[in-house]
Amino acid sequence: MIGFGWERCYLVEDFDSPRIRDGEEEDDYLNRKSLYWIERSDACVFVFNAGANNESVGYELKHASDHLPAKLETTLVAIDESGAYASTLVRGHIQRLRNEKKTHLATFHDNETLIKATRNAALGFLRTLAPVLDVRSDPTY
Repeated sequence: MIGFGWERCYLVEDFDSPRIRDGEEEDDYLNRKSLYWIERSDACVFVFNAGANNESVGYELKHASDHLPAKLETTLVAIDESGAYASTLVRGHIQRLRNEKKTHLATFHDNETLIKATRNAALGFLRTLAPVLDVRSDPTY
């Protein structure tokens, strides 16, 4: 997003991740790290790619839905329209979120349309986030 003029926009990769704990299994660490960043984000974009194993993305979306309902207002679920992207259970969950108007949903067919959908969603999220972001100093997770 910085390429679009957003100078104070950060991605998870811009920060140091929490460290793995002594004796912590890799799967446990990756789960903890994923939830750590979802819980600290201002906005989330969950991308479901066609033909890919999107189990992790589905798990993260479910966590946000169940434990961080206020975050859904600034969440985009982006779905690759070119094929199967998730199990029926995950698709049903996304449909429920859509029907209840709890989150934003977009479809894409290539990187260009995904970027456009993400940029548009981010602009929309500013209506909610602007008052908070205006007074916040740069994050230092």
